[in-house]
Amino acid sequence: MFGWEYWQGCLLAMLVVVAYVAAGGMLSVAWTTLLQAGLMVAGVAALSAYVVAQLGGLVELNLKAARVSQGPFHEWLAMPWGPLDAPLVSPLFNFTLFGLTVTLGLAVAPHVVNNALAASSERHAKWGPLACYLLGLAAIMSASLLGLAARVAEADGLIQLEPHPLGGKWYDMALPTLADMIAARPRR
Repeated sequence: MFGWEYWQGCLLAMLVVVAYVAAGGMLSVAWTTLLQAGLMVAGVAALSAYVVAQLGGLVELNLKAARVSQGPFHEWLAMPWGPLDAPLVSPLFNFTLFGLTVTLGLAVAPHVVNNALAASSERHAKWGPLACYLLGLAAIMSASLLGLAARVAEADGLIQLEPHPLGGKWYDMALPTLADMIAARPRR
């Protein structure tokens, strides 16, 4: 952003982290991480709501996704979920994968547990896991909506993903490309 070399940016980031850890200890790390997590979750949630609205809303996005998708599950993409016995699209699969496995896995990640151990009171430690779960659920659902929006936007020709150096498309750039497209659109 400042025209610096990569190593200079890394060095500055390292110095900032060392400074606030040395100045404030573990509690400062916990507060900084909480602030960063809050900003990221709020940002991805706001961006997903805005992007979905710009692409016509949830119903329109779902119908377009069903139209452009292929594969064994495409017939159920225009519905909230597939039949109970269908793998990967059933409500039970979606609940266990996105509602439990991924979000609980995020809630017990080492860096999250580290912050939970820095809780300043029993009350904070008691409600911390639920807060981590809900933040993880919001982040996962918002990121999933953004992925779906990028898929539809690419199929509609609104964005063009660059080729990846190793072949295929550079799917990691879907969100920044989608954000650029939305930012360049005239306001309604």
